[in-house]
Amino acid sequence: MNHDKCKIPFLDIMIIKKDHHLVTSLYQKPTDTNNLLRYDSCHSRSLKDNLPYSQFLRVKRICSEEDDRKKQFIKMSQQFKERGYPSYVIATSLKKTETINREDLLQIKYKKQQDNKKNCMYSRLYNPL
Repeated sequence: MNHDKCKIPFLDIMIIKKDHHLVTSLYQKPTDTNNLLRYDSCHSRSLKDNLPYSQFLRVKRICSEEDDRKKQFIKMSQQFKERGYPSYVIATSLKKTETINREDLLQIKYKKQQDNKKNCMYSRLYNPL
């Protein structure tokens, strides 16, 4: 593993010390292969259509600098094209992502409390024979 005094990878983030402050970017291991879900897979269309959007949101959250974010959007768009995603799905997802303020994405969101609704659970033994 390479060590550097100015940058360090952590999970999928590269943390970089730059001009006395920290900058974050997307990190991919050197052994990374483009293992995004193929568009022609047997998954629901809604899942496949929303995967680029969720990944673009991930890039927007992680990349703290605008120039780096744009480079990562281009790189990820290319990866989705390689996996058979239609251009309109990628473009729509990117446009939708650009309308969201990054500061809003970094805020903690709490789930709303349910109004004392009781969950009903049903269980049954399964016997394939």
